[in-house]
Amino acid sequence: MEKIVVRRPVPPISPPMIPFPKLESLGFGMMHEFEEWEGNATTTETTSSFMIMPCLKRLEFNECPRLVHALPNNLATFSSLRLSRNNIAKTGRERQWAKISHIPNITINHKIVRKDGTWIHEHNAS
Repeated sequence: MEKIVVRRPVPPISPPMIPFPKLESLGFGMMHEFEEWEGNATTTETTSSFMIMPCLKRLEFNECPRLVHALPNNLATFSSLRLSRNNIAKTGRERQWAKISHIPNITINHKIVRKDGTWIHEHNAS
């Protein structure tokens, strides 16, 4: 798998379609061809009656070496993010920092950098 694509159904469905409505934790591991997650998997689009994984709180990417552009746009409700042995953790983190810096628990390459909202290691968040 190279890409996960999230698109709203056409035409809009009423009542709202909610794939994985109770999913709270999602992890990807050892997906060596996975390159990007396209679309916004956690947003409620009020004009389209469409949302995906509205309860998602924990996301993990482990050993996905080609992965650089994988974080969904709306991570506001997330409580935990784990990145290890992939390109987000190496080079993509700075580009994605605005999306993740508010998450209370962040682990990067098996090092806790933020726990319960407190920064653990020296980190440049800009």
